[in-house]
Amino acid sequence: LNTLTKGSRQDPPLSPTFNTALRLGEPQPNGNNGVIPGVAPVRGHQRRHSSAGVFSLGPVDGRSSVDESLSSFKRSNAANPRAVSVAFNGEDNYLRGRQGNGLADIYDTDDPAEEKIRLMMDAKRLDEDVLDGLIRGLKIPAPSLTNPPAMKEILFPANLISLVTNEMWKYGLITESERFLANVMQAIQSHVMSFTGEDAIIPGIFWLSNVHEMLSFICVAESDMLEGIGPGEENSVRPFEWADYERLVSVVKHDLDSLEYNIYHTWMSEVKKKLSKMVIPALIESQSLPGFTTTDGGGRLFNRILNSNTPPAFNMDDILNLLNKVWKSLKSYYMEESVVQQAITELLKLIGVNSFNDLLMRRNFSSWKRAMQIQYNITRIEEWCKSHNMPEGTLQLEHLMQATKLLQLKKSTPADIEIIYDVCWMLSPMQIQRMCTNYYVADYENPISPEILRVVASRVQANDRNDHLLLTPESEEVSSYELPLPRDVSGLETYVPAYLNVSHLRRLAALVA
Repeated sequence: LNTLTKGSRQDPPLSPTFNTALRLGEPQPNGNNGVIPGVAPVRGHQRRHSSAGVFSLGPVDGRSSVDESLSSFKRSNAANPRAVSVAFNGEDNYLRGRQGNGLADIYDTDDPAEEKIRLMMDAKRLDEDVLDGLIRGLKIPAPSLTNPPAMKEILFPANLISLVTNEMWKYGLITESERFLANVMQAIQSHVMSFTGEDAIIPGIFWLSNVHEMLSFICVAESDMLEGIGPGEENSVRPFEWADYERLVSVVKHDLDSLEYNIYHTWMSEVKKKLSKMVIPALIESQSLPGFTTTDGGGRLFNRILNSNTPPAFNMDDILNLLNKVWKSLKSYYMEESVVQQAITELLKLIGVNSFNDLLMRRNFSSWKRAMQIQYNITRIEEWCKSHNMPEGTLQLEHLMQATKLLQLKKSTPADIEIIYDVCWMLSPMQIQRMCTNYYVADYENPISPEILRVVASRVQANDRNDHLLLTPESEEVSSYELPLPRDVSGLETYVPAYLNVSHLRRLAALVA
């Protein structure tokens, strides 16, 4: 699971659920043509065990048929066919979303519990509806701040997956829930990772929010479990093993934590790849401010040879549009404010660091006119941050802002240099020396005298290990994700959007409602 982050996480959870070597439904080679000595050959699918990979189920496992399970359930539960959910509304014990869910009021009047068990034990139909209909084939609602979608229109996948899990636990289908959740988590991660570039933003953030909702539900179950409250074991289809339930809740919480971490890193990595291509052309090279344009060939020898008049590949509108798309998705899909802050801050840091390092290394860009253009571009980002209630975001651009001020200040006397050191307090002596040395003098300016350059050089300490020329480069690797607190889950929605072709899941949700 740590492959996406290249070891940048402190003590990452090692999740066996996403071991790429695991293959559901295929025998494990053991040198005996797939036959385990002493165990009769098993027909059908193998089961995945979240903490131990894949293993075979032989006759010794004591598996019973669906009919036997149902018969046993009916005998042991004739007087009380309905189970108690671990996800309840403390005020009235009714599941959230009972009204106005768009479902027909359909019940098996003879025994709705029996029908629910049949639906949950039909693994093939359940997987088709959830893995294909709810995850891979889902048309994600478009993010919008002018007409934001309702919360249930965004979080219904998490609610339905949690609802199935909850019902399985109520009826003692612990093994089935383990297989179901392993497939769900694997499908979500592989689906999100299939997107590249800007296309990864919407599915990445949508599933980030849904996985956090699922994790919040598991936290409720864990809290109940620690108080000795189980998922209604008196109504179980088969004998309820408390130890198995405890282990499963612990493993699922662990794996959902890892899944959320990986989803964030997946889409953020793709956004940073896209943004890193935009920063230099848009912020450093583009000249949007009329009256201060300069023809210096774009600063690259290769560009000057080809065509000095070629406009930059990206402009500031491209950067702001990308920031807007990320912001709109995070807000529309109900992500926590802490996640919004860390995502936007990380993108702004990439903009500030990469543009500053580039400007520092370009000789003919250290000019008064270029500084005016760059300052104008910075102002557009400042305005974006203020309009999105993130004025502190501009702190990530402070080095670049001070560099543009240095280029605009006078550099004629030692007193001028003192002013530069006061104004540009974040810049190191080595960075100030490089920018003064590189300063590109226009026809109407006097060159910086050798005496002033000596004054600047005298500030540089040869053995100062803290005086670095370049800022630590912002790579496309993603900073550590700070997991937000669990959400308040008082119950589970049974809402199934009308446009979804998931009849099996829709029937189960109707029975629960």
